[in-house]
Amino acid sequence: MPTMGAYDPENTLLAEGPAALATTPLPPQPGVAPRMAVTIRTSSATLTVILDKRSGLAWGEQVSDTARNLPGPVPPAPHGNGRLHVAGEHG
Repeated sequence: MPTMGAYDPENTLLAEGPAALATTPLPPQPGVAPRMAVTIRTSSATLTVILDKRSGLAWGEQVSDTARNLPGPVPPAPHGNGRLHVAGEHG
């Protein structure tokens, strides 16, 4: 498993831009623990990981903790209601 940090300031390909985060439970399989897919899409790449419940909760906590610790107020959503898309969810 990679041990590099989340951000490499030397990577000249990194830039802010539109991105989408989608999550969905995967269909149940006999003998396999429930799993979910987490997908991040940008204009140039798509990354999907498959997580079990424990890992999904840990990832969510890590993202939430990092966001909570950012300085300053929460800016208003630029459009829509600011919610992330969850596959199978409407609204």
